[in-house]
Amino acid sequence: MPVDKQIQLTIKLNIIHYNLAGVVYYRDAHYTARFVDTDGCVWYNDGLTLGRRAQLEGFIHNMDMMKDRANKSCDILIYRRT
Repeated sequence: MPVDKQIQLTIKLNIIHYNLAGVVYYRDAHYTARFVDTDGCVWYNDGLTLGRRAQLEGFIHNMDMMKDRANKSCDILIYRRT
């Protein structure tokens, strides 16, 4: 199942929109993450190789967010209210 880049929830008859803001990947006792800025740029971080830096990967509309560079499956999806 692909990652939804946008979701909406209905709360008390109000529709609230959310955009994907981050994805956490985990395997072999190691986490990596991607986060999406408000311009739709996707940033990747692997603390073992990049330290505190994040590396620009591209734009959310062109990315498959299901797996990271090491083929780890997504474990946590984080959404931001728009």
